[in-house]
Amino acid sequence: MGIMNKFLTFCIFMVLGCGPEAERNERTYIIENSTNVSLNLKFFTVLTDGARVIELSNRGDNVSESTIQTASFRDDDTISYISGAFSADSIVVIFNNNSKLTYTYSATDNIYSSPVERNVFRPSNYQSIGNGNFLYKITEEDVERSEPCDDNCD
Repeated sequence: MGIMNKFLTFCIFMVLGCGPEAERNERTYIIENSTNVSLNLKFFTVLTDGARVIELSNRGDNVSESTIQTASFRDDDTISYISGAFSADSIVVIFNNNSKLTYTYSATDNIYSSPVERNVFRPSNYQSIGNGNFLYKITEEDVERSEPCDDNCD
């Protein structure tokens, strides 16, 4: 094959390989403190040691993370985009350093820890607030359900 044929073949591959850019879908997940107590969120993943800690001291404080993908999002609980957005498979919510709740999600088995209807990783537990934003509120009911940890919640 001559140089000209190689060049033409290369040009054809370049033209055929260039198409429209894949659509990008983005969602932002927000976890809000809707309680009257200070809380810490500890984000863990089985892939790393240690935790990322975020303090939400006041009512209305929040943390948000976004996730982007080229496929459409599924609006069911068969996959947790929240786990990917927060880079975590477990979250420990510590209330006033006195009590805590732990939420987990297993991507391998698609299993949410109990109570499932309050699991922070479960997409249907978030409220759509528009423009690709989804809100989860930690409530006084969560404080009441939390387990005492006697000032040793770390």
